Amino acid sequence: MNVVAPGCTAGTGFFGAGIAAERERTLVAQTRTGRPGLPEDVARTVHWRASPTACQITAQVVQVNGGAERGR
Repeated sequence: MNVVAPGCTAGTGFFGAGIAAERERTLVAQTRTGRPGLPEDVARTVHWRASPTACQITAQVVQVNGGAERGR
């Protein structure tokens, strides 16, 4: 089993909707890309993971978080 784990994702109820602006700035500052993720970033990762190209990828957590470190 694999897991796709999104980080701060703009325009979603998970992080982007209803979050305080200061908290969103903090989450974005923790990324290496300098931006929140987009739903398309997560969708592309899921599409890749479901494709035959990724058939040897097993038992992984694929972070889609722009390089943000967990636990910061």
